[in-house]
Amino acid sequence: MVVLHVLNTKSGTYLILYAAGDALFYFLPVMIGFSTARTFKINEYVGAIIGAALCYPSLVQAYQMKQSIQFFNIPVILDELYPNANSSNYCGMASINSV
Repeated sequence: MVVLHVLNTKSGTYLILYAAGDALFYFLPVMIGFSTARTFKINEYVGAIIGAALCYPSLVQAYQMKQSIQFFNIPVILDELYPNANSSNYCGMASINSV
């Protein structure tokens, strides 16, 4: 809509639509955690909380600084799922792999 000059990037409508579109990707780990928990027949809210932990600011900061962290002595590999995107706009995506 910006390309067609229907909306200005500083308008309230644009900001709300942009936030709604970005929210889907920002909170994708929460939705994936919820649906994965349903698939594995565990409490959906526990899955959502695990997904929300991936959006926690300290974990996102560790991801952005490329720090190595461990969870119960298991290395947590912070992986970039959106290599061409600005990483400050997305949750830190992490996977736990035993090495």
